[in-house]
This record gives sequence, C-alpha cells and structure tokens, in this order.
Amino acid sequence: MIVYDAVRHRMDIGDPVHEGGEGWICPVTGQPAKLAKIYKFQKQAGRETKLRWMVANAPNDPGRSIGHASIAWPETLL
Repeated sequence: MIVYDAVRHRMDIGDPVHEGGEGWICPVTGQPAKLAKIYKFQKQAGRETKLRWMVANAPNDPGRSIGHASIAWPETLL
C-alpha cells in the first residue's frame, strides 16, 4: 500500500504484521525500524488532535541515542 506523510513524502507499507481493536500495524518498506498504524475507521472525535499533539510533544527516549528505541511514539501522520 502507498501512503503519504504530513509533508507529502511517499511511504510504501507492507502487509499487516498485527491487528488490534483500532487498526493494523504494518512495516514501512525500506525502514526496518519503523512501523505504520493504519486505523480501521476514518474519523473518531479527537483522534487527529491527539495524534498531532503526540507528534509535536515526543518524550525523551534515552535508548534512541544508542540505536534502541524504548518507546513507540508517532513521528508523523499518514
């Protein structure tokens, strides 16, 4: 599947590796350390606002400096 991020960069995502109540988790082609969450439902009150806040307010992840992310956190919207 082809999706675009918030600044219109193309991202190719593979088949889901997990499905949960909200949606699917898919690998990002060519970026093995990244995953994409695709929501099952188009709109949910407050979701986009929450995600935009999360992107703008990422917590410090001390493991990232040594190449090991210790938390999963959104970096951009698709």
